[in-house]
Amino acid sequence: ERLNPLTAAEEAALAAVKVGLAALALGPVGPGRLTMGGAITASSGPGPTVLKPRTAAATSRLARFQRTARGRWVLGLPRYDEPWASGPGEDPVPARLQGWRKQLHNDPRHRGAAGLGAWAGIAWQDRIADAAAAQAGAIALAAERIRNLGLGLQASRSQWQRRVPDNPEHAVAVLAPLLGRLPTSESTTALDTLSGRTAWLTPALFSSAARRLLRPRGTIARHAKPGARRLRRLAAVAATTCPKPPLPPPGQRDLTDRLLDPQATRAASDALRENARSLVAEAFEAIDEHDRRRSFPSLVIDPNIPLVPDGEPDRRGTGTGDGERDPDREHLADVLGEVPEEVVDTVVAAAQPVSRCRPLEPPVWTGVATAVVKGIDPHVKRPVVVDRVLGGITGLREPVLAVPDFAPELDIPLWSFLRDNAPDWLLPGGGDVPLDRVMAMVTNNEFVDAFMIGANQQTLAELRRRNIPVTTGWTPLRRFWQRVDAEGPVTDIQPVLDLLTEPAPGRPRWPEGTPLGDRTHQRDGATSQLIILLHTELFRRYPATQVYLVENPGGADTWGDPPAVGDPTTHVQPILGGALEPELVFFGFPLSPQEGTRYWLVLEEPPPGFRFRAPTAAERQLGNGGRYAASTLDPPVRAFFGNLL
Repeated sequence: ERLNPLTAAEEAALAAVKVGLAALALGPVGPGRLTMGGAITASSGPGPTVLKPRTAAATSRLARFQRTARGRWVLGLPRYDEPWASGPGEDPVPARLQGWRKQLHNDPRHRGAAGLGAWAGIAWQDRIADAAAAQAGAIALAAERIRNLGLGLQASRSQWQRRVPDNPEHAVAVLAPLLGRLPTSESTTALDTLSGRTAWLTPALFSSAARRLLRPRGTIARHAKPGARRLRRLAAVAATTCPKPPLPPPGQRDLTDRLLDPQATRAASDALRENARSLVAEAFEAIDEHDRRRSFPSLVIDPNIPLVPDGEPDRRGTGTGDGERDPDREHLADVLGEVPEEVVDTVVAAAQPVSRCRPLEPPVWTGVATAVVKGIDPHVKRPVVVDRVLGGITGLREPVLAVPDFAPELDIPLWSFLRDNAPDWLLPGGGDVPLDRVMAMVTNNEFVDAFMIGANQQTLAELRRRNIPVTTGWTPLRRFWQRVDAEGPVTDIQPVLDLLTEPAPGRPRWPEGTPLGDRTHQRDGATSQLIILLHTELFRRYPATQVYLVENPGGADTWGDPPAVGDPTTHVQPILGGALEPELVFFGFPLSPQEGTRYWLVLEEPPPGFRFRAPTAAERQLGNGGRYAASTLDPPVRAFFGNLL
């Protein structure tokens, strides 16, 4: 009951002291005083930012101190837009600038906000540097590896140009010792793939020893036949031709004729039958009687064929076990002897020499040579060695062989710096808000943009001074408010330059000519957002109190009874919040000030679980337990505030 909206008299008093607006004294120049909004300003906005010509001219004259002759650096006024300038020689004269760049040059209010950001960058330089170093990881080790890789590639390209022929077949002769280390798509090496296709295509042919033996003034080269003195010629012949088969020993060619003779075939069949019987007999004798049934059938005979005991017929019914012979052993011998033709065919095939030569066609050999050269050539767009060396390094972007830098996203909300060091710039006149009052305000995107530009300009200088290679033109600090969503922390502004998006990195995300606070600068493209300021001890005593908005059924004009809030999907949850003092808290909602005119503010008691109040006399007479529980259920306490804007 103590917490209420502002009365008309209180609103008039706060408007008189201009809560949310600060007055700047400029001394003898200009109008004497300028009005400037803080990070949180009045719901009507900070007002127009047009300067009188005299003030703009006086500020513009100060820009002359930023210019130096012949590129010599001198300590002077900061140029806040310099890290995102189109070039190092860009003229900083405000007359040639436009949009937010011009505002940061000739408007003392925005230069003052940027100066506050630079102050934050100086005061929090250790915190910022530690956060950047934690994200940088092993960038120094990666830089050393990339530098060594670049040096090696440059040296290999120089050697390639001087020593490797242009013809791929000639180049293979020079690159032959590398084939044993050149991987293929089949998880082997090029040398393993080529070796053995012909009898002449051996690994020794591609070794460095072969190159030494074939030196032009060597002994072998002097006595070799024409064409056999060059390794490239030997490799081409070995890959595309097969050697003539050797002559068989005397008598070997008669083997086929003998095997095709019918009488010789029958003789071989009889001999095979006898040998099969003797082999089976020896196998039976080598196994104990106790293990025959268990061991021998599983090794030689079908395991489903049982041994035949004495006096019982075998499974074919052709005989009985009489203790003198085993019908199954006889059956096995018969089976082995009934297929002499297949055995003879096998022997005849074995008598013929088997050719394992698989020569390559000359065009195929040329293609192999070309593939080998491309796999080693250091002049290709992305040599194989680049992926092998840099495969374990993540976070690199093109060009990968450049000295690596990185674009950190520092999770440091800077509003708390103003809260601790300059609260009058976070909410000018916030202490004038009466106790136990609720007030609607808005965020000031102009102030936030200028503040973040100054903080980033100073941060980039501090990080480079500490040898942390931040990407040129990056915006490492993009959080001002303590924004959160379902996925975690959320940034407030876009990077000034888009350096990470293909295909044209470096294009401005802050369009040239747009003013500070423009919606294109904001992460979600939104304008100023609604802020609810509460001056109460409620959140100090009950910090878990829930705060949300619900839409008024009557819109912005008709305010009746509060709507039902049982459905959580109708709640608009805050996206940012903070406390200027223990009893002065604020919550930000994803609504514009115009949209906020038709919403109720709801403060809800934190859910402690199910509670039941004391029953009335009528409730004591209820005989049903369910009705009794539903009637005495104590709902959470909710406070509704409407028509705040």
